[in-house]
Amino acid sequence: TQEHLFLSIIELSMNVRKNIWNIVLVLVLLAAAYLRLSALDYTTLGTGEVEVYQAANDYASGNILKSFYIFDTPPLIKYMGAFVLLTAGFSETALRMIPVIFGMLTVILTWFFAKKFYSKKVAMLAVVMVAFSFIHLQFSRSLQMEAMLGFFFLLALYYFFDFVENRKKNHLMFGAAIALGMLTKFMMLYAVAIIIIISILRHYIQIRRKPQFSIIIDNFLVKSFIVAVVLFFVIWPHALMPLKTDITISVDFADGPHVNHITPSIPQLLLELGKRSV
Repeated sequence: TQEHLFLSIIELSMNVRKNIWNIVLVLVLLAAAYLRLSALDYTTLGTGEVEVYQAANDYASGNILKSFYIFDTPPLIKYMGAFVLLTAGFSETALRMIPVIFGMLTVILTWFFAKKFYSKKVAMLAVVMVAFSFIHLQFSRSLQMEAMLGFFFLLALYYFFDFVENRKKNHLMFGAAIALGMLTKFMMLYAVAIIIIISILRHYIQIRRKPQFSIIIDNFLVKSFIVAVVLFFVIWPHALMPLKTDITISVDFADGPHVNHITPSIPQLLLELGKRSV
């Protein structure tokens, strides 16, 4: 009996050592979830959160063209906020569950990303840094776009590096990640820039001058960007809806100010890109 007990203890010890990474990961994820879910109604909606809520409320009421202050921003978080308002009604907790979900998804994706391309040790370090990062905790508990953006940013790079390192061509998921990131916030353009730069360095995008000027792009990237563009406009069809815009230009000359008034109709997409670029 003692021998069997001793063997059982050794076997249990070996199983614990074998699964230590999974055990630690579960503990980290539980702690990360607790920190993000605890007392989500800790305060009323802040200034930035109110803007998102007001836009989502406009969407829920059917007004998708001129939704409060951020009418010209991508609509993904507004769609989700409108869904929450229509199904659960207004509450800080319900609305803040949107960033909580994407914050936790980012923590989980960090593990798979780092483990796939580096090692379990690097993955655990990366997960701990994201799970307990003060700024990521704050973004994950606030009705803002950053937690969502971080998830789609990392997801796009995951599928891109899977192509670069392993030649796995999942253009549907890669293109969808880019589109959903762009539909969250146009800061996703940084991810696109990273992808383009690496593609040029790895010769997936080639620019040739001789015998004639040409640009050669790998089929995986072409298919992925087509998926991204199509999905972008399927989800945000009113991006190209023109809005009447009032512009006043005043220039001081020697004989006094010269003032011009312009009232062009500018698509929402260009308004957004122009405003954020400036």
